[in-house]
Amino acid sequence: IGVCALQSDGVVLFWNTCLEDWTKIPREQILGTQITERFPHLARPIYTSRFQQIFQGGPPTIFSAQLHKYVIPAPLPQGRWRIQHTTVTSVPAFDGNGFYALLSIQDVTDLTNRVQEYRELRDRALTEVQERQRAEMELVEAREAALAAARIKSQFLANMSHEIRTPMNGVLGMAELLLKTHLTTQQQNFAQVISNSANHLLTIINDILDFSKLEAGEMRLQTIDFDLNDCIDTVIEVLSSQAEEKGLELAVSIDSQVNRKLQGDPIRLRQILLNLVSNAIKFTDVGEVVLAVTRGVGEGESGGVGEMTSLLFSVRDTGIGISVEGQQKLFQSFSQVDASSTRQYGGTGLGLTICKQIVEQMGGEISVKSEIGQGSTFWFTAQFLVQDINAITQPSVVEMNSEGINRIELKNHQINILIAEDNLVNQQVLLNQLENLGYRADFVVNGEQALAMLSQQNYDIVLMDCQMPVIDGYTATQELRRREGSNRHTVVIALTANAMPEDREKCLASGMDDYISKPINLSLLNALLQRWTGSRVEISGVEEIISTAEPSSLPVNLARLEEVTRGNKSRQQRLLEIFVENAQTDIQAIALAIPINDYSTLEQKAHRLKGSSANVGVTYISDLAAELEILLHNQTLSTAALLLDAMDSHLNKVQIFLQTHFSTESKD
Repeated sequence: IGVCALQSDGVVLFWNTCLEDWTKIPREQILGTQITERFPHLARPIYTSRFQQIFQGGPPTIFSAQLHKYVIPAPLPQGRWRIQHTTVTSVPAFDGNGFYALLSIQDVTDLTNRVQEYRELRDRALTEVQERQRAEMELVEAREAALAAARIKSQFLANMSHEIRTPMNGVLGMAELLLKTHLTTQQQNFAQVISNSANHLLTIINDILDFSKLEAGEMRLQTIDFDLNDCIDTVIEVLSSQAEEKGLELAVSIDSQVNRKLQGDPIRLRQILLNLVSNAIKFTDVGEVVLAVTRGVGEGESGGVGEMTSLLFSVRDTGIGISVEGQQKLFQSFSQVDASSTRQYGGTGLGLTICKQIVEQMGGEISVKSEIGQGSTFWFTAQFLVQDINAITQPSVVEMNSEGINRIELKNHQINILIAEDNLVNQQVLLNQLENLGYRADFVVNGEQALAMLSQQNYDIVLMDCQMPVIDGYTATQELRRREGSNRHTVVIALTANAMPEDREKCLASGMDDYISKPINLSLLNALLQRWTGSRVEISGVEEIISTAEPSSLPVNLARLEEVTRGNKSRQQRLLEIFVENAQTDIQAIALAIPINDYSTLEQKAHRLKGSSANVGVTYISDLAAELEILLHNQTLSTAALLLDAMDSHLNKVQIFLQTHFSTESKD
């Protein structure tokens, strides 16, 4: 620390060694001289009032600056100056008259430089942090944009699926009805091509949707109790006709140590098996296809209840086989073995990719063994929970011949069905359809009544509408499952006018077992009931509904009316009367809700109208109600009034049709 003392007139009284080293001025040369002689620039600060107070005994003063501006210059290389902190303190004069100024000068150049370096490092670090944060933010934004794009794509595919399925339902339904009428051989072939092509298109649509969900990570496996034999039985039933047409033997072999009662996702397991077995049939012209199930490699004796068990599924065929190069292309998205097989056999190249990803979600793996001309064996493993250690499968090899699978025929009247549906039109349609299939049913109008009926009587199947007043179908099913616990499991089949893929998942997540969308096709309903009851109903050829195409001016689809009533004119009239009465109430409620933006009422009434009108064949009002639902989903009512006017106008046409059509027929 440099120290010097000054009189009030600026004469130097003391100059220590440190200052000598800094300034290179010996003390002998500076003592007794004016400091301003050596350092003229100090004249101004010394004679300031602040400095002069020191000579009057004032408080200490601190100067902190570059020395060439204030106190003692100590030049550095390249024209820079040292930085010092100078403290000026008042001390009594030696003779007792007045005060001297004692200057304590501390060199803080190195410290200041280090502080400056620290600040520069801090600023650089801060800049790097900000840049990293900005980069992370950009990554987050990019990820969110990608997720948003994926959601938009998924929603687009879901919407497209809904839009495609509507006309597809008409094509498949009418082709099915056409095939049941009296046709020439050529006409029968034409109709069969239409039906096969439409079903193939539906398979492609389903593959694309499943792949999209897997790609977006949105496919979730469910965990429910199921019977392995029932699952495999369904696969064989679905594909037995294909094998029969090609003259192939379709066999099933299940090891005796395989547990039958399992917990997992039977729907996805069935999807994998359907894909593998149908592929085997497709690529096999002569011989057999064998589906085998054994315990996985390394599995010991049958596991206990609640323990995991690994099963090995294999599908062996005697088909064309696959080359080593071709096997490497399998399980890759949009990939087929070769172009020639694609042209001959068709396919999207997504089926095995979907199977692979589902198998991996099931904790297993999938692969293939094959040689050209020697057939192929596709195999996969999957993990399941054991539900019953006593439910092991008897040793069996079941061969499918031209007679198909023999099943126990159940009398339909022994099956108790409960319909939970608040719409009277839909009730009547379902009751008529069930009656045509030979079933009896009770009905209630909301979930609360359904639970009450289920507590009083055992039902085999509940056809549960999803959107009902008081308690909806989802909540009612959840409560039913809670009440039943593990003692009983009533089959619940969802009824809904929505056809989005996520709607089915929502139904299954609530505890429902299956799903059918409105308008309900008679054959689909029959197949669904057959799946869950084992009963089989042969639907005879429907009476000729219409000999020529319906005029587009008719407000009602007569083909739909004929289907749901089996040609009973009095039922048709009664159905339309109930529909008109309910639709008038719903349209009035919509008219009152639009001006006050009552979205809840609008959603309820639009959904109700969409389903009931589609059920009785008033498809135009159903389409208008669907458009209104889209508006509500987008939180806008911009064209709601126009839709309302169109609904009201078309309902008037239905009323006129009701008054004239049946009165004319009664006269005839």
